[in-house]
Amino acid sequence: GTAATPNLLVEGSKQGTVYLVNNDSMSGFNPTSDQVTQEAPGLFGSVYSTPAYFNGTLYYATVGGHAEAFSLTNGALSTSPSSTSVDSFGYPGATPTISANGTANGIVWMIDGGSNELRAYEASNLGVELYNSDQAAGGRDTLGTAVKFNVPTVADGEVFVGTSNALVIYGLTGGGGPPGGGGGSNPIDAANRSYIAAAYEDALGRPVDEASLAAWALALDNGVPRTSLAIALTHSAEYYERVIEAAYEKYLGRAADDSGLAHWTALMQAGLSDELLEAGFIGSDEFYSHSGGTNKDWVDAMYEDLLGRSADAAGEAAWVQALAAGESRVAVAYGFAASPERETQRVEADYAAYLRRQASPADVAGWVRAFESGFSNENVIAGFLASDEYYRLHA
Repeated sequence: GTAATPNLLVEGSKQGTVYLVNNDSMSGFNPTSDQVTQEAPGLFGSVYSTPAYFNGTLYYATVGGHAEAFSLTNGALSTSPSSTSVDSFGYPGATPTISANGTANGIVWMIDGGSNELRAYEASNLGVELYNSDQAAGGRDTLGTAVKFNVPTVADGEVFVGTSNALVIYGLTGGGGPPGGGGGSNPIDAANRSYIAAAYEDALGRPVDEASLAAWALALDNGVPRTSLAIALTHSAEYYERVIEAAYEKYLGRAADDSGLAHWTALMQAGLSDELLEAGFIGSDEFYSHSGGTNKDWVDAMYEDLLGRSADAAGEAAWVQALAAGESRVAVAYGFAASPERETQRVEADYAAYLRRQASPADVAGWVRAFESGFSNENVIAGFLASDEYYRLHA
């Protein structure tokens, strides 16, 4: 909400209109006005379900429609979805449940009454389906007949769903297991859990929380590709914040302030590359002042901080002259950040951090070409995390 309306109530109608209402002052009946904060007519088809809210986003799944995520900013609901599921939902739609580790690693759980499936989606992108109860071989996880208006319940790493004649409990196959999964040990599950734990440590610098471990192990056990986990980690706000905090320390010699961290995180979530991030920091007035306050000092500091070496005399003179002629510091810094020399360092650091080995000359050349064609470092790291080589190191 806003300062004026901090508490909002969300309602939907069978006609597909969504209303935001001031929960603290609903204004009572008025024959001439709805007295609502926002009215979004025709946003969906028929709404028979209730949305879920997580991290500034509302999640809806209406009759015959897809699961859709809508941002809620400054007390206003967006009128177009930020992400949409591939699959649609039968009658009566679905009421989502969110599982998460605080504000991180959100998973959206929904029941499709049309196909009698339990589905799990990545909260930051509903286009990524993490799991559905029909994907396991031999009908192991089959839900049974769904009940209208039912909502999945998540507790202690398990998902509980009531059907027409049973309570179905989904969990990791290495323990009691989901229906039909049996008990006993499961070496595939154990390997996946070790792999997930390593990926969290390497990508986010922290141990995996139990809820995320349970959800991702269930997903991988049932055939979701490792790429889904790798992309979710390397394109998360938490991952971007680590990259940005390191840039503050390296280039500005200080911790990130809250507003700056939020600003750069939003830009990276919108597609800002590591190269442009580095150029933004190196080209800033703060870095310029910190480095000495002259063009020569700035060029020398850029060589040291970006390339890890002293400027050669010819290069220093050329870049000082370019700045004097009007070239912007950000443009010059980007040329350095995206140079083959800097990209080579990036590739070598990725190999050491994720694959625990040196990159061969052929490896370096191939990835530098990939960077030149528009590959992001996050995509490179996601590829490493999802690779068989990384899995064998940690499973």
